[in-house]
Amino acid sequence: MIWDIPALLNTAGFTQNQLYENNVAGHFNYRWEDIAAALGMGNLPAESYYLGRFLIFDDQGDKQKLIELITMEAHSLAETNDWQLENVSLEQLALLACEELKVMSVCGYCNGLGFNRTGEDCNPCLGYGWKGYTEKEKYQFIGVNGKSWYRRWQLRYTDILNYLGGAAYHLREHLEQQLC
Repeated sequence: MIWDIPALLNTAGFTQNQLYENNVAGHFNYRWEDIAAALGMGNLPAESYYLGRFLIFDDQGDKQKLIELITMEAHSLAETNDWQLENVSLEQLALLACEELKVMSVCGYCNGLGFNRTGEDCNPCLGYGWKGYTEKEKYQFIGVNGKSWYRRWQLRYTDILNYLGGAAYHLREHLEQQLC
């Protein structure tokens, strides 16, 4: 598994005033004000900042800014790799990535590793280590058929998720540094 954003942040789904983080030395409590202040400190990349605001505080304005950044990255990838866009909106692809981040969870079969005991890709999560939308839900969301999804868009979508994975990694590192 490369990354699992809810597990990395350990705050997804919390909308209360209290956020929690498990630590080997004990149980620390972080108030939402602490997290908000930590996000504003240092040189956090814009995509990481907006990702944190969206995931932790469910801020819809910042979700839209994150979608804009993801769309710009998708346009860059499309231009660099000469993607044939057909009738697919890259903004819709970015929206799918944001929506999937909110619903994904660690795969219970492989415990987030992405592979089974024999070293082969985990079948239930397809080697991702986490579960989000089904492949059918994804291709229906962006408006393509299954054949086009598997031939062209699945790997492109993975590129977008890897971009967000990098943003999540920077976010986690930043919060760890600012809060500890």
